[in-house]
Amino acid sequence: TVDYYDSIYETLNEQLKYTSISKIKNSIPEIIDQCNALFSLNEDQQVGLFMHLVGMIERVLSGQECPHISQANQILKIYQDDYKTLRRLLKSVEKTFKIIIDDYEIATIIMIVRKL
Repeated sequence: TVDYYDSIYETLNEQLKYTSISKIKNSIPEIIDQCNALFSLNEDQQVGLFMHLVGMIERVLSGQECPHISQANQILKIYQDDYKTLRRLLKSVEKTFKIIIDDYEIATIIMIVRKL
C-alpha cells in the first residue's frame, strides 16, 4: 500500500462516525490494487476511488441516500463488463461492512476508473 494512505486514515478517523478504520485498512487498499491492475489507474484516480469508496461506505452505513447521477443507466449499459467486474470485486466490501452497494454507486465508480 501507498504511504499517503496513513495521512488519509488519520483524517478519516476524525471524520467517520459509522465506519471502522481498521476494516477500511483491511479491505479498501486491496480493492484499489485490484482496480489498478484492471484499469491502470493513475495516482489521482486511486486516491479518488479510495475516498469515494470510504465516503460511500459511510453514507450507506449512516442511512443517507446515494446521490443519483443522471447518466447512470447509460453508463451501466455501455460498461456492462466493468459493472460485472466491479460488482464481483465489491462483494468483499459488502460483506465486511454489511452493506448493499447500489447501481448508482457502481456507475460512479465506473466513471472514476474510466475517467468519464
